[in-house]
Amino acid sequence: MHLTRFFQTLETNFPLSGVRSVLAEKIGTDLVSALERARLLSVLRVADTYPCPQPGGEGCPRHVVETEHGSYVAVCGNDLVECGDVRLTLKEVELLGIVPLRLLEELRSPLKLGGTVREMAGLAQAYQVGFFIPRPAIKHPIYFLAAASAVQYAAVLEALRSRAEGGSFAVIIPTDRFLAPETARQFRTLGIPVISLADTIRLSPAGTLEATTNVLDLFAAIGRRTAGPATEVFAEVLTAEGWKSFTEKEYRDLASTAGRYQIFADERARTACKLEGRKRKSTKSIQPSFFRMLRKAAETSGRFDPNVNGLTEEQLSGKQVFQRARQAIDLKRASGWALFKTEQVDDHAEYLFRPDADVEFALIFLPKS
Repeated sequence: MHLTRFFQTLETNFPLSGVRSVLAEKIGTDLVSALERARLLSVLRVADTYPCPQPGGEGCPRHVVETEHGSYVAVCGNDLVECGDVRLTLKEVELLGIVPLRLLEELRSPLKLGGTVREMAGLAQAYQVGFFIPRPAIKHPIYFLAAASAVQYAAVLEALRSRAEGGSFAVIIPTDRFLAPETARQFRTLGIPVISLADTIRLSPAGTLEATTNVLDLFAAIGRRTAGPATEVFAEVLTAEGWKSFTEKEYRDLASTAGRYQIFADERARTACKLEGRKRKSTKSIQPSFFRMLRKAAETSGRFDPNVNGLTEEQLSGKQVFQRARQAIDLKRASGWALFKTEQVDDHAEYLFRPDADVEFALIFLPKS
């Protein structure tokens, strides 16, 4: 079941609540029932008011009154009564609503997030939903915002960016209809994707929330800054924080700090430098195919088979190219390789990009054409 109407209504009525008849009018009877069964809509309490067919006056809408017999009546509160009394059952006067923390907890499973949900102090209708952890030691905060104007979205997004102090994160919002296209483009160039839940989440037949796309693809843009229209991408860099696109100045600034990394490899210069014990070992004139092979492995979300996914134009097999590339660039430790792990699958070896948590590395690649 698609949840577009639900997310649209949630965005403009946050946190969403109302008696069943009101919610059914806003999002549909079937969806109200499905969300109740999924425990995403909860009974909050008995409603104080009940809608009028032709509302008017200070005493409108009708006030809900409990009788001595335990039943309920909705009465007009105007001095000159404009609407007749309506007798109601308990089910009809129950106030249904979304509990934001509970909804966000339910979203964590389909989005594969770790951590805990918490409100963002000082930011209206903003929450941290948890962390996206693509690999050990890499944690990207994921935030939720709900707003009903482009100005409000832009302001809260900028506040989150300021608080992050250059860190990488993503933001999920109910829909993108109030998000200005220029705001979305601006944050995308900063490596901060803003993701619409209406396009991403649906209700499964089992009554649980599920993602309509691969989560790794969904959050792949985190930290991957892109050049603006007047800026040329000079290099693409992979560190423990993820992928980023660098200008020429940013690339040269990074190269000047190579000594702080245990592994520093540069496709532009065709060099690699790694710290082995207390000695720093440098290698020059590294073959371009080595960088291409390791990039393919690093971009693969699961295990990488160089003989299948890393075909080369050379006479060497993909496996030979990968192993020589790893020998030149990766760091061998007592526990194994620091960046690219070996896993035995059936009768052959495959490889997994899973950097050790304590390794500082920077892999610089030429931009993709």
